[in-house]
Amino acid sequence: MPHRDPWTVTLEAPAPGADLLTLLRHALHAAITAPSPGNSQPWRFLLGDDHVDLFTDPSRALPVRDPEGQQRLIAGGAALGLLRVALRALGLGETTTLLPGDHPDLLARVALTGSVAATPEETWLLQAVPKRRTHRGLLAARPVRERLLERLQNVARDSDAELLVLGSSRQRAALATRGDAVQRARDSDAAWNDERRAWSEPGPDPFEDSNGDPARGPAILEGAPVLALITTTSDDRLAWLRAGEALIRVLLRGRVDHLYASFLHGPLTHAADRWAVAEESAVLGDMPQTPGYAQLALRLGYGSDLPPTPRRPLSEVLLAAPP
Repeated sequence: MPHRDPWTVTLEAPAPGADLLTLLRHALHAAITAPSPGNSQPWRFLLGDDHVDLFTDPSRALPVRDPEGQQRLIAGGAALGLLRVALRALGLGETTTLLPGDHPDLLARVALTGSVAATPEETWLLQAVPKRRTHRGLLAARPVRERLLERLQNVARDSDAELLVLGSSRQRAALATRGDAVQRARDSDAAWNDERRAWSEPGPDPFEDSNGDPARGPAILEGAPVLALITTTSDDRLAWLRAGEALIRVLLRGRVDHLYASFLHGPLTHAADRWAVAEESAVLGDMPQTPGYAQLALRLGYGSDLPPTPRRPLSEVLLAAPP
């Protein structure tokens, strides 16, 4: 079978009455459009008779950028979230077990449970999959409605995470300061730059400024109508997977309402930083309690359509046998 662009496949609805394998392959094509650090795409899938196993791919780890493997598992959680959305939208029921323990790289087992009727929400989310992009450039100054942000917060909670919107100028400035410090340190880090160049489609780590260069200092806040954190109450492999599922559902639900997003990973590389960023944001926002650990920093707003970032074909991430 010839290699096919996953972004193109997800635009095609399976024919009525398509067999199970066709539906599964369509769902997997949706899953591999998930975002990942440096576009590393650190996932592999194994098809069983009545389930799909998702593995992380340690060969695509980024030890300098992601020394604890946190971003790699968040990416796995995002791919898992896309797979589950697609299965249900295609009328396939599923029950998912996270970290089932059969193999150290096995992140989830998605057991197929028969036919279900897709809800309108599930259909909308699948339709949003090929339209999702990481928008690193400036976003429009147009504000995002509070009602929409509340909807996204509820979506995150459905995956046992929180979407903390940084509403005060002090919260936003504090995050920008941390991001700026990390990026400036990386500018002169030979190991970081070597690792970045090792990937064919790395993209800039931070947001871009009005000149298309990596944003520095106050420019991190430029064209960022909403800055938000995805937080979890714990900071372990299970929490990282749930953060990834929350992330992709927030991105898809936002895309249904024409929102784009980009990421600021730098300040959250280490567990101590993830705690400190969440605590600092809570204090500066006069929140009654610390929201746990900040797993991701997002910029949300309105942008323009962009070409998709290339993905590996499904044939490269499908396993013929357990690793």
